[in-house]
Amino acid sequence: MDKQCLERIMKQCSLNETSISHIENIQYEPAVAKGENYASVILRYRITVQLTNGEKEVKYVIVKTVPECEKEAAFCTETPVFKNEIFMYAVVLKEMEKLMKEFNDTRDKLWADLVGYRNNDVVMVDDLSRKQFVVMDRREMLDFEHSQLAIKALARFHAMSAVLLKRNIIKATDFKTLLFVSSEKMINLFFVCFFNTFGDVVKKHWGSEWSYLPEHLYNAAKSSVERCSNMVKLEKSRFNVINHGDCWTNNIMFKHRIDNSGNKIPIAIRLIDLQMGHCNSFAWDLTYFFYNSIRPDIRRSRYFDLLSIYHKTLKEFLGIYSYPMDEIPTLDCVINEMQRLKFFGISLLISIQAFTSTEVPDSYDLFLAYANHQNPASGININIFNTESFRNKVEEDLKAFVKEGII
Repeated sequence: MDKQCLERIMKQCSLNETSISHIENIQYEPAVAKGENYASVILRYRITVQLTNGEKEVKYVIVKTVPECEKEAAFCTETPVFKNEIFMYAVVLKEMEKLMKEFNDTRDKLWADLVGYRNNDVVMVDDLSRKQFVVMDRREMLDFEHSQLAIKALARFHAMSAVLLKRNIIKATDFKTLLFVSSEKMINLFFVCFFNTFGDVVKKHWGSEWSYLPEHLYNAAKSSVERCSNMVKLEKSRFNVINHGDCWTNNIMFKHRIDNSGNKIPIAIRLIDLQMGHCNSFAWDLTYFFYNSIRPDIRRSRYFDLLSIYHKTLKEFLGIYSYPMDEIPTLDCVINEMQRLKFFGISLLISIQAFTSTEVPDSYDLFLAYANHQNPASGININIFNTESFRNKVEEDLKAFVKEGII
């Protein structure tokens, strides 16, 4: 991005006595490695600016832009990802900040500061890496301590959003449906083709002990559109919130302290990449996080502990923000709502979790799959289903989902 464009964008959000006069120098580099991001170009900028008071200042920002490649740009422009993220930063998070000030909530914000944006193709935010925040390894997924902190952050985020919705400051109609289940095309893209492809791999490579599984997977593929479409219908009777929408390991940053044994203890958290924000049941975010980010052994053994932590934190913050106590969901409600979305959980395990937590390079070409809508499976690298790590992660879950009749 050229200097003049950056300058215009940054001046939009610089309205105080030390506002920007002009940019003197820019340096940039990729902010994430290849394969770590799926829907935008992300660069880390070091920008030297001259302020109107005569002083110089160095700003560190993350700049997200629409990819230049035709098939990649098509996905970003034909779906509301950039428009969504700009609305989340410029409207929703600003209202959350006002809410925090109203109730004298001096806790750290859960997000990066917005630096500026342009139309629906550029978003600039504060570079959190300069403040010692890091992204954890997506392949290892999150341990209990990191998962617990993330669950508490989601509960707090949901609580603030519920208050804004209750006050009608933000409306459910301000959002589109969660992208992954927003249409038959998207459900085919993210779930149907994965169920079918995984079924073929199991039949060919997993051995006779799994001979029963392909039929279950093919049936899941056939029912995915109807089941996802029914699950995502917005029901006023449920506890609805503004969901982050894409809350997984790569979209969460942690700050740590080192204990006496040399262990990294998470002490602060930020939620980033808000492109999938949507309004629906709180359980969409929880299900997405549980099945994409938490180490499977921890998710299975501490499932109810983590839901209890979520509920306790949600209740605490809804109380802080004066939400009607009789409208706060019970723990049983939280558990039941998670059960309702379990098909979404298994769909995530064999699709998004499969290609985001794998060690297999070039695991999924989203843009190829999106462009080739007649055969979206063309974007899947089938090797992701045959690794030892994938099988270790999902085998117990597959047996349980079949036993429960989820698939």
